[in-house]
Amino acid sequence: MTVAERKQYDDILREVKDEEKAGLLWMRWKVLTDLYFLGGKVFGLEEAKGLNGRHRLDEKLHRQMAKYLESDEDYLLLYPRLHMKTTWAKFSMIQRLLVNPLVRQGLWSRTSGLVRKELANIKILLCNPRIRQLFPDLIPDPGKNFNGWEKSTADVLTVYRPKDLGTIPQENQIEVWGVEATVVGHHYDVHYYDDVLDRRTVATQEQIEKLMEWWQHIQAIRELTAIEKMIGTRYHMRDLYGMVIQEKVFGDNYVIRRVVEAGKPIYGFFTMKDIEKMRRKMGEYTFATQMMNDAVPPEDKLFVPPYPVWDAEMMGEEEQIFYLTFDPAPTTKQWSNYTGFTAASVPAIKKDRLYYHEARRLKLEPDKLAEFVVDKIWQYKPRRVGIEYGLQTALGYLIEAKIRERENQGGQINRPRFIPISIGNTSKGDKIGRTLGAFTRDNRAFFKHDMRELFTQMDNFNPHSKGNEDDILDAASMMIQTVEYFAPSQWQNVEAYQFGSRGMTVEDLFKTTPDKWWSRKFAYGA
Repeated sequence: MTVAERKQYDDILREVKDEEKAGLLWMRWKVLTDLYFLGGKVFGLEEAKGLNGRHRLDEKLHRQMAKYLESDEDYLLLYPRLHMKTTWAKFSMIQRLLVNPLVRQGLWSRTSGLVRKELANIKILLCNPRIRQLFPDLIPDPGKNFNGWEKSTADVLTVYRPKDLGTIPQENQIEVWGVEATVVGHHYDVHYYDDVLDRRTVATQEQIEKLMEWWQHIQAIRELTAIEKMIGTRYHMRDLYGMVIQEKVFGDNYVIRRVVEAGKPIYGFFTMKDIEKMRRKMGEYTFATQMMNDAVPPEDKLFVPPYPVWDAEMMGEEEQIFYLTFDPAPTTKQWSNYTGFTAASVPAIKKDRLYYHEARRLKLEPDKLAEFVVDKIWQYKPRRVGIEYGLQTALGYLIEAKIRERENQGGQINRPRFIPISIGNTSKGDKIGRTLGAFTRDNRAFFKHDMRELFTQMDNFNPHSKGNEDDILDAASMMIQTVEYFAPSQWQNVEAYQFGSRGMTVEDLFKTTPDKWWSRKFAYGA
């Protein structure tokens, strides 16, 4: 016992004056305040062994996991398969209904069939003689098929709610849902999301967005004070878990563990020999996602950190020529639609390297985006601005209007040359690999040390996938095509587009002065 635990026991003993009763009351207190104790001692996990004879309970790993689950803060917990994260989530739900019998808990998983099995397992855990001995007032005799409890079906469970606790809510202590189900009129104090995605839910962009829509719906019905615990394993760089991390949905409360860290298994149940055997059987991709929580297998990585960074000393006092790039989103209505933006410079004398000054993603309506473009032109005074071909036409008129508006207010803008970057037929993996990838590998592209969002996209980029989160990465790659000292001619299939032009004029057609417009001598051919 710790000093605090000993004091708690002594206080209980002084009150009840019976060592056996004091021991039970102390254990009851311990269950309500220590999830690791509930799982290890009461549910007997510390006695459980696998077929290999090794203990299933790992104190360091599982005590930490229990700490995150029993806290009242939101958490995303990404642990490898077979590390008992679902088991500890069930222990957590049981602890919460013992702490507060009026609690309303929602549990979601991939399908109704899977989540019903989890609820059935929770019911079996609640029949444990140790837990029933400690909480006879809250866990009555389950009876046949659990009909001794207040409500027990395949989808809901209320063991017992004392009537003197106050108004009984309409929701049960635990209610379970598959992600395909529609939740209406149900509100919970705690949400548990256990493995809500699988390979099928990330197979296509449509499936990815379908799960995002489910998540948005859940957030719409969630109580503002509800606690959220999301537990799972990665499948794809743009899966729901990636969005939760990127958007900081739970702030910095996310935990990512890998089956091997610092050259050793994080779970004492496995040896390195076991892990290598799993790797061979699973294959590199499945092992990377399911056991290493890495959405991109090592052999598919186009960018390998650490990335070259620059500081003021490296740049010195040499004059810099600035360039901007934009990869505009066609819409701002979906999770995946962001505009990528980068600002970079090239030394004015030795034009053999590139310094990235800004790299970020934006979600702005066209009018606000055009205003942002003009602000950055005003700030950096770039020689060229690269923008994705096709999208520059619609945005161009707005940008021109904003430039004229700024000039009418007395601002003098040095108009850059706009370079429409053609998408072409080259695969994105090849295009990025031959531009930013080549410059990064050759130590010719340097980044500011705090470009976390860009580095994340570089870390996670898979050249064989069409589902990359790469808006900033696209803009950063376009920079190589925008700088005239770097860009091969085949990268640019169109002439530079100047916002504000009216298309082909009579002057263009005849290549002559106004007084000779009608000379019938065309500039191009007879």
